[in-house]
Amino acid sequence: MFAHIKNTLNQYNLPAHPENLRYEKQREPMQSAFPDPSVQRSIDLDLARIEFYDGQAVFASSSMRFIWRKLVPQQPPKILK
Repeated sequence: MFAHIKNTLNQYNLPAHPENLRYEKQREPMQSAFPDPSVQRSIDLDLARIEFYDGQAVFASSSMRFIWRKLVPQQPPKILK
């Protein structure tokens, strides 16, 4: 999705986005970057998917951390000789 946004900027001869799109605040300028409404709608959809998957990644990592701590028995490290 990040690549689609960057490629679309290139196709419309717009300047490259100077910031990293991984961060939510740096995605805000993309919400009005394209004059064509259908292209902007496509970019808005990409941004919505990115936002959705960001939330899923946070939930998944915290869930896995919980499962790891509670279900996996903690053993002292083995000393290799």
